[in-house]
Amino acid sequence: MAMHTLTIPDWRPVSLNRLLGCHWGTRSRLKRRDRDLVAAYALALGVPRAQGRRRVTVRVEARGTPPDPDAALKSLLDALVACGLLIDDSGEWCELGTPTAVRGREDRTVVTLEDL
Repeated sequence: MAMHTLTIPDWRPVSLNRLLGCHWGTRSRLKRRDRDLVAAYALALGVPRAQGRRRVTVRVEARGTPPDPDAALKSLLDALVACGLLIDDSGEWCELGTPTAVRGREDRTVVTLEDL
């Protein structure tokens, strides 16, 4: 079982609450920003495209009050699918690990992908 870790400093995926409460054009721009950043880090770290089912575990560290642990999943999972790091975010192709959100010294998101 291969494991790949993406650590993205100074970044938290846009929260679902923010996506639901904005204009469709703003939502598209925010999700594109997340997708482009995830793609750049995956390429730089040499994370291979998904060939099968993967487990996704997310840890979000925030300088201030940490967000809800699952708030970042929507945009992040969509970005992983768009980049080819997940085949699909359905239960057939993606198993969700326990998302965590903690207070940290800086904003940072750590995504762990495990081939199953």
